[in-house]
Amino acid sequence: MRRTLLIMSTMTLALILASGVAMAVTTSFSTPRHINIPELGPANPYPSTLQVSGLSGNVTDVNLTLKRFSHTWPGDLVVTLEDPSHNVSTVMSGNGNGTDIQNSTLVLDDEATNTLPDSSNPLSAGTYKPSNNLLAAFDGYDPNGTWKLYVDDISSYDRGKIGGWSLQITTN
Repeated sequence: MRRTLLIMSTMTLALILASGVAMAVTTSFSTPRHINIPELGPANPYPSTLQVSGLSGNVTDVNLTLKRFSHTWPGDLVVTLEDPSHNVSTVMSGNGNGTDIQNSTLVLDDEATNTLPDSSNPLSAGTYKPSNNLLAAFDGYDPNGTWKLYVDDISSYDRGKIGGWSLQITTN
């Protein structure tokens, strides 16, 4: 019985490999570098960069995590992610109102159940679909290289920070 199971498992794996079916692999990359968001204008650093290397295949899914995110009026922010092939996705723009968000984790995931709140609702920690462009903009491209996160505050008087960010990239 064991021998038959082993032979069948080996044959199944051989068939999968021979058929060219790619196995999806998810890898995380992160940077602990803080992003300081001023009262008005581009954050520092601008852009914040993250080096991705060692992946084979093309992107099938990307999730973006903003760690220890704080801002006194999150609706002022525009957050854009750019991949090494210069594809761009504006994942946040005018999301949340004037309710402070403090030291929270935001995960942006195309498969999330909830979309980021609009400007009439507060923003809180959680997992959300991006508000403007989906992260699927990166699907089909080589993930290796420098990814860039642009954060802009488009209105005066409020400031914040991001305590690091990460990408979860699935390739096949």
